[in-house]
Amino acid sequence: MDEIRQDQGPRSEPAPIRPPGDDVAFGMLFGKLALQVGFVDQKTFEVALDRRRFEPDRPLTDILVKRGSISDEDRRVIDLLCDRHLANHGGNPQQSLASFSFGGTVSYR
Repeated sequence: MDEIRQDQGPRSEPAPIRPPGDDVAFGMLFGKLALQVGFVDQKTFEVALDRRRFEPDRPLTDILVKRGSISDEDRRVIDLLCDRHLANHGGNPQQSLASFSFGGTVSYR
């Protein structure tokens, strides 16, 4: 239950764990998580990465939203996943990215 404190107002969500100046690594983490949960497909991800080469100052997340590849709501969900993933890896996007395994598939037989 959220309580309102007269001196500070309502409780807010904790601040995201995003290291300053590492937008490229965060964008890659965002894209890989979006890909893994099925919000984008491989081709869409590759097109966004290619587009980013022509707009290096624009975050990959903005490119995906602007192109209509993901909605603003999808972006918020993936942002939350990124924050949790980063928190589980000490706030280090490089460690988060290194933890991805794209090995074999899992069978449920």
